[in-house]
This record gives sequence, C-alpha cells and structure tokens, in this order.
Amino acid sequence: MVRHKKNEEALEHTPKTTDYINRQQSAEGISQMLVKTTPVEEACVLVTNHHVLVAYDTERDDRDVVAQQTKMVAEAMVPYYYEVYITDNPAMMEDIERFQTVGPQTRDIQKVLSQTIEDMVESTEQPPSTKYLDNRFDAEEDGELARTAPIQ
Repeated sequence: MVRHKKNEEALEHTPKTTDYINRQQSAEGISQMLVKTTPVEEACVLVTNHHVLVAYDTERDDRDVVAQQTKMVAEAMVPYYYEVYITDNPAMMEDIERFQTVGPQTRDIQKVLSQTIEDMVESTEQPPSTKYLDNRFDAEEDGELARTAPIQ
C-alpha cells in the first residue's frame, strides 16, 4: 500500500520517468495467466517493444470464445499501445520460440517478425481489441452494453 499527499517533499523532486517493460517477465506472466484462468492448455508468448504474440493450444471447440479470452488476458497485462496477435495453431509455438535466440541486431529481424505476425493472422481470425471499448450502458440498446469504436 502506498499513499502520498500533494505537498510532500518527495514529490517536489520529480524523478525522471523511464517507460520500460520487462518483456521476459511480461511474457511469463501472460503465459501463466492464460493456462491458469482460461481453457488454454499450453501457451507460448513473445513480448517485443510493440507486440505481444501468443500461440496456444486448447482442447475446447469454441475457438472464437477462447481466442477472445486469450486476447483479453494478454491485452490486460501490457500497456495499451501494444498490439496483441494470437493463434490457436500450436505449430506456431516453434515459430515464436525461435525469437528466443535472436536480438535486435539480428539481420532481417523485423521482416521475420512481420512474417510471423502475418502467419498468425492468416491462421487464426483475430478477435477485436477490447482495450479501447467503451462499455457505457445505453438505454436504446434495450439493456445491452453499447460498444463503441476504438478511440482514434
């Protein structure tokens, strides 16, 4: 628990803010959360500076529901500006794992990453993002939650 008051001395010396995310810890957290809270049996997760790639395996037949749950969990665990891509093709786990041994200086890494994302999109229909949805109650919708388009 942390509590601050506006007039505290500590707040007068504003530290430099550096936005960073521990990609390894984020990937591990997303993977663990998926196998613990969703019907996902196995998950492989890669977190880059701008993307989250999730390949998973499930025994469930309702692909769309599992895909939506998977995307929601991943989006909830990273900053809003991350793009999340998912696939229920377990063979793509190997494609994601190959990034484990490459670094940012690896030749054509962006090209390989873009191709992997494209393969994921072709393999599994991407559910809509829920990170920008406005869940306001709208009386015109007869008690249903009205969903609006992403904020531009």
